[in-house]
Amino acid sequence: MKHHIIQIILGIILTISFVSVHAEGDTLHPVTLGASYTGDVVSNFKGGIKTRTTYLGLLHLTAELNTDGFKKLWKGGSLFINASNTHGGMATQDLIGDFQGLSNIEAGNHTYLQEFWFRQKFDNFEVTAGIQDLNVEYVVCDHAGYYLNSSFGVPPTISSNIPAPIFPITALGLTLKWDISDSWVWKASAFDGDPTDFEKNPHNLNWKLSKQEGMLSISEFQYTVDYKKYGTGIYKMGGFYHSHNEEAISENERKYGFYMIACHDLLINEAKNRNIQAFVELSGSPLKTNLNYAYIGGGLNFCRFLPFKFDNVIGIGFSQACLRNMKNEIVFELNCKIDFNSHFYIQPDFQLVLNPASTGVSLPNAWVGLFRFGVKI
Repeated sequence: MKHHIIQIILGIILTISFVSVHAEGDTLHPVTLGASYTGDVVSNFKGGIKTRTTYLGLLHLTAELNTDGFKKLWKGGSLFINASNTHGGMATQDLIGDFQGLSNIEAGNHTYLQEFWFRQKFDNFEVTAGIQDLNVEYVVCDHAGYYLNSSFGVPPTISSNIPAPIFPITALGLTLKWDISDSWVWKASAFDGDPTDFEKNPHNLNWKLSKQEGMLSISEFQYTVDYKKYGTGIYKMGGFYHSHNEEAISENERKYGFYMIACHDLLINEAKNRNIQAFVELSGSPLKTNLNYAYIGGGLNFCRFLPFKFDNVIGIGFSQACLRNMKNEIVFELNCKIDFNSHFYIQPDFQLVLNPASTGVSLPNAWVGLFRFGVKI
């Protein structure tokens, strides 16, 4: 049973591929197929729950159909499918006991549909509907994407306080995006208020909307500015509101919050394409109704500073989750990503977790090493 979803998705992908091959006179290839695999070897050297090594893996199979590639279809439409498989150990749960999530691919053993949406573009406006991952459009900082800790993706003020549609459990949603100008972008979305967990929906094929589950709404403004000699800056500000769920039955218990992101890219050596990237992330939610009421994270990336012919990035980052009635959990992360080509990379990573906080009991600081590799075709 657990492999049925892969069979379904592969069937759809193969069908789309067959159609695309037989579309005559296309100026654009109507379908794009993709596959990627990410693996983490995680070793807890000291502290946390126990010292041990485990392995985590994540597989994606994707297909995107573009209506522009067919003569008789309309312009600006695209259908995207992402089938995923996660497997391996649970480093956060079994070894570290951290609150923020040591590895952003940890999810247990599941085979499921992660994304299945249709998007229509109209000049500077677009609409997306279907099974979506909130983190694809929101709370995104490319500079933070080099880090393996989950907090650098979606802060725990969102992921731990509300049932958010993020990896691995996604949900039905409607997203509007407006490119107001070259500098300004506005987005707004409405999602199913309670994405069904794997226990009740093991392959994410059971989709439903109900008044009892309520709705998650989120909106974000993005501003981009070129400082010329001083590089490019991207600034984002957003807010979210969760209207209702089974635990939140009164007006005072409804969940909401905000976030702000600043990213800056400074070119150091144009001949070697060497640059320094900096970012800061802030997020907050009401202390009275949320376990994680504030988050701050940031980092510096040194791109192409190593004397390799391969692209390389050294990242130094930190993240802090402020917790109600508990010690704040703080993570320091140091990593180095080396891209040998567009298909393969490695990334050794080290994290120091101060006050691991997910178990509710005091744990010693954890010293953790990760080795990530990625393959993409």
